[in-house]
Amino acid sequence: MFGGYHGLVQEFPCCDALGSFLRQQLSALILDLLELESLRLIAGGKAVCRNGYQQEQQLRLACGTLSLRRPRLRGAHTSPGDFLRVMRSRKSFHQLPYLFLLGLARREMGALQSYLGIEPDLWRAGEERFWARLTAWRTENLGALVQHCLILERLDFGPDHPQLLVALSIGPDGSARVIDARPGDASSSQQWSELCRTLKQRAIPAPILVKGAAEAALSHWPQATALEV
Repeated sequence: MFGGYHGLVQEFPCCDALGSFLRQQLSALILDLLELESLRLIAGGKAVCRNGYQQEQQLRLACGTLSLRRPRLRGAHTSPGDFLRVMRSRKSFHQLPYLFLLGLARREMGALQSYLGIEPDLWRAGEERFWARLTAWRTENLGALVQHCLILERLDFGPDHPQLLVALSIGPDGSARVIDARPGDASSSQQWSELCRTLKQRAIPAPILVKGAAEAALSHWPQATALEV
């Protein structure tokens, strides 16, 4: 029914950096849902109060392993996170990274909600937190990056889906990180230029090398050297 994560990123550079980004974002989203569900159970009289956390659980995905701790509730007949138990029982969580990236490209996570089977009101509250956190991440100061290489790459979900424009920075030690990810048209030099303009507004130092969308990148950092794609 859905494309696979490994097929999607088969030729994507710095897959480890993309995997790290996914693990961070998915962990935060799931933990938000668990916290919100706990609050709803307490407010509805189905639990008395919070009582720490349960033992850490690991969820192995195509992008790596998530370490999650579900809240423990005092006086509860049920615990938050039934959707995690359902996923484990049917071994259906392997599509999470793909559906998450597709949701970023679409600017809405409806397919991910349906896949997880989470109640709409709870999902809306969790998604609101997620988009607010992603907006803050997209404005983080990048001034600490030094002597780095900038890679501009796309994720393509097929002809019936939008693309995701991704910017990665590789440091002198070879470490890579995702610094931007947004919906867009990879054939549009204007959209790549807007992404680069946003990076400059975040105080990113001029890259030494750029790869991908070189015309747009060099219009902002003419001192950089373009690598052949």
